[in-house]
Amino acid sequence: MDELNIGSNKFEDVTIPIVFEDRYFLIESDDTEEHCFTVFTVRENETIIEIKRNEPQDNPISNVTKTAAGIITVSDPDSGEFFV
Repeated sequence: MDELNIGSNKFEDVTIPIVFEDRYFLIESDDTEEHCFTVFTVRENETIIEIKRNEPQDNPISNVTKTAAGIITVSDPDSGEFFV
């Protein structure tokens, strides 16, 4: 993995998980050199996976969707507002 962009943040040669607030991002490269993201958090001593290897996961804290173009969005299940 040479370079990774998440939003406006640029990472080079990342070898550890990335943490933003209460979410953990595990980034892997697959055989096609595409980046695979797994995103999870811990609430009340329970691991909640929101995205697993670029695929939305049903979970109790967010609505995660993926478009046909592969764009993943995460929103609040009550308000519908996107998580930033």
